[in-house]
Amino acid sequence: MADGKRVDWSTRRAQVEELVLRHERDRVTYKQLATESGLQLPTLYAWIQRLQREKSAPSSPSAMPGQRSSFVELKTTGGGRDSALGGGVEIVLASGLRVRVEAGFHEATLTRVLATLGA
Repeated sequence: MADGKRVDWSTRRAQVEELVLRHERDRVTYKQLATESGLQLPTLYAWIQRLQREKSAPSSPSAMPGQRSSFVELKTTGGGRDSALGGGVEIVLASGLRVRVEAGFHEATLTRVLATLGA
């Protein structure tokens, strides 16, 4: 884990979950796990705290089962009634992918589309 390359949190989360599992299952201390992994102990603790915060965060009613919702900032981009979206919205995902939705688009379908895209 300590190869100097930056790893995204979704990859790191799996690694941290495995270390926590080893700690609980095999009774290995976090200090031992940090040493074996080449990590600084405070770094490992910070990742464990982040994982615990994610798991304890309340889900909103709009979240898919088993998923945690997060705040998404919505901004107007001008345009008004005659804009190109005709009263719809454009959603820009963290990956940069854009989803344009016309006014009146079926909400449950949009929820499934976003879940499929990992949003």
